[in-house]
Amino acid sequence: MNRRLQHQLVRWRIPEHVMSGRALRAVDQNHVDGCLRCQAEIANFRIIARTLRSMRDPEEPAPGGLVLRVMAGLSRPLAESHRGPDRVVVATSVVVVAAAMALLGRHRLRPVS
Repeated sequence: MNRRLQHQLVRWRIPEHVMSGRALRAVDQNHVDGCLRCQAEIANFRIIARTLRSMRDPEEPAPGGLVLRVMAGLSRPLAESHRGPDRVVVATSVVVVAAAMALLGRHRLRPVS
């Protein structure tokens, strides 16, 4: 399999790998070990996973500045060699923003005891 195709396949497997905690296949792990972009993507998904886990308690407010950090990441210019946003990154960003908005909305609408 050519390197570019392997790279794309690994990038599609990264979210499941991080969110489920399952190990990558040996061939995928070998690719990640030598690919800084995939290593960075795994690190970003781990940050997102930690943030989502921290939001599980409905009494706990969203981490400070979460929406601003997500929006700043979305508004950052893409590298010239990049043809457009990766579908996985866009989908994950939308999920994070939606979760943060839902939590913030739920806190605002909660009746005072």
